[in-house]
Amino acid sequence: DDDAIADEPVVLTHAVSGGDYEGIAAASVEATITEDDSPALTIADAEAAEGDGEITFTATLNIASSKTVTVDWATADGTATQGADYAETTGTLTFDPLETEQTITVPLLDDALDETDETFTIALSNPSNATLDDAEATGTITDNDDTPALTIADAEAAEGDGEITFTATLGAVSGLAVTVDWTTADGTATADVDYVAAEGRLTFAPGQTEAILGVVMFNDALDEGEETFTVALNSPSNATIANGTATGTITDDDPSVEKAWLARFGRMTASQVMDAVSDRLTGRPGRGAHLTVGGQRVTLAAVARRGEANAVGQTVPAKNASFADVLSQRPFYSPTRSSFADIISRSSFQVSSAKSSEEQGARWTAWGRGATTRFRSEEVDLSLTGGAMTSLLGGDWQRGRMLAGLAVAHSSGTGEYDVHTADESFRKGELGTYLTSVHPYLRVAVTERLSAWGLFGYGRGQMERMGDRPDTDVGMQMGGLGARGALLSPTESSAFDVALKSDAFLVQMDTDAAVRPALETMTSRLRLLLEGSRIVKLSTGLMSPSLEVGMRHDGGDAETGLGLEVGGGLGYTNPERGVALKAEARRLLVHQANGYEEWGVGGSVNLDPGALGRGPSLRMQSSWGTSGSGMDRLWSQRSAADLARSTQADWGGLFDAELGYGLDALGGLLTPYARVASSVQDTRTYGMGGRLQVERSLRVDLVAERRERTASQAGHELKLRSTLYW
Repeated sequence: DDDAIADEPVVLTHAVSGGDYEGIAAASVEATITEDDSPALTIADAEAAEGDGEITFTATLNIASSKTVTVDWATADGTATQGADYAETTGTLTFDPLETEQTITVPLLDDALDETDETFTIALSNPSNATLDDAEATGTITDNDDTPALTIADAEAAEGDGEITFTATLGAVSGLAVTVDWTTADGTATADVDYVAAEGRLTFAPGQTEAILGVVMFNDALDEGEETFTVALNSPSNATIANGTATGTITDDDPSVEKAWLARFGRMTASQVMDAVSDRLTGRPGRGAHLTVGGQRVTLAAVARRGEANAVGQTVPAKNASFADVLSQRPFYSPTRSSFADIISRSSFQVSSAKSSEEQGARWTAWGRGATTRFRSEEVDLSLTGGAMTSLLGGDWQRGRMLAGLAVAHSSGTGEYDVHTADESFRKGELGTYLTSVHPYLRVAVTERLSAWGLFGYGRGQMERMGDRPDTDVGMQMGGLGARGALLSPTESSAFDVALKSDAFLVQMDTDAAVRPALETMTSRLRLLLEGSRIVKLSTGLMSPSLEVGMRHDGGDAETGLGLEVGGGLGYTNPERGVALKAEARRLLVHQANGYEEWGVGGSVNLDPGALGRGPSLRMQSSWGTSGSGMDRLWSQRSAADLARSTQADWGGLFDAELGYGLDALGGLLTPYARVASSVQDTRTYGMGGRLQVERSLRVDLVAERRERTASQAGHELKLRSTLYW
């Protein structure tokens, strides 16, 4: 019988003896069974994780053997490498008799590399007392390391560098080739304007942890501040993305043209406002009332009296005389002065609340002023010239030593710039800004010789920006203080007036933060001036030439340092007619800031009204910008579509004129009037209506208007509006 035990012969012995069978002799038989099968060796594949530390293979004899079986074994590289992934080992397996299974252990080497599964082989050789059936096995080492994570870092470069580079990093060394795609996207920087839009692929060779990508930038002469764009990673291979977005910051290395202009515009505007208020607070108001249309003068104070004689003994119309009767006293139209612009330029009005210049008690005054200032600035990389013009209209109330008022200013300016770029070329262009601001002010007469005053200011407007960038809103905030001390006052023996003046202001200009780049500038000025004037009596009034000289110190974001300036003026006052006029000029003689020049001219008119609103009135207004508040525009439109159009149209130019006559009726002041208005958007408005003012708290308007947007489109409106003040 085949007993599955190999190699040794089996001897069987059987003995026969006597017993009950007498006569039979004892005998024995020996049989030998020779094994003709040899055991066969096999070795099985094995698998283990890299972090397990070892991998175990099993070798097996297919049948048990009564002999000792031996076999040699050795490892060999596959995708795994001896000394890097596993330890090189060799050896001999020994199977004792009747033993059918043995194991082989190979040490594994753990590393931090992200790898694919790797293999090596183990082979059996030189068997003894056995044959080889399957003599080779594969050992698979599975990787236990995490997939490395990709990050990309923010980068920054100056515009003139030409390129900005980003660094992408693998969080761990990888044994695999890693790829990742990338693409750019706009932030505040614009593709193909500030930088070149691009995309690409980064490749990390096995063992490489850093890769660099570059984005080309455009170098221009625009002052832009810092601008940003982003680079985003996507579609990684053999890696994950931990931080896949980086911000590229382009720092501007061009001179700050817009900031330089805004700082100088703000300083010019603030200076003009300070000079205007200072001049008003140190002026001498007149009395009386008049209306001048196209150079023809009508004394309105006389209209308020019934049958009285004027200063030259002429009889004036009664209080209820028509406006045509008043104008008929003198020819209104002159063929030599027929242009509409000439009529406007030669028109003014004045009324007075005081019966005489010596009248004590409360009084109010309306005044106006215009000024123009020019400057030239030379810097290493920027030349800037320009100017600003400001028109002011104010009104104030005075009682005793206290005077309070409010001024409204409209300023506009333009500047020309030359930017010297690194390659010695020039980038030229223009900037423009307009601003409407309000300025409450207060003056206190400390003594008869010393007075102090202060003002605040808040304004909004718009600035035209460089190149083809969109316009942006601008804002202004300012504060100022001033003082004037009389050193020598006019007396009967001397007509000279000498005073020491000082003023200071701080003004901030800023642009809308929603439009990049947002700008903010701060400028200041401190002055100490010696002012002298002399009063010359004329037959029709008083003439007052003046001269002033002083030191000033400029600070902030424009030219800084000390300067010497000189100015002069010529004033005219007619107390009988209630008008005060003044023209002046100013020049900066020297300044610590090399290449800086400044000069300007100005003029003013003070009006001292009295019986407000009664009698004939003429109002003419020319403006540029948003002349009405948002609420005012809301109630003046017929529909939401009109309101949307008006928010755009109001930025254009506007001329508005109204002719009316105020009279006591219906328990208040009733003013019938006719109105005509036009704008640069080719919109014309014609209207007639009446305005009723009941005391100071209630006003009611009823007006019928025809509005023409184009020659073929016209609309008619009847509007009733009431306004309540409290």
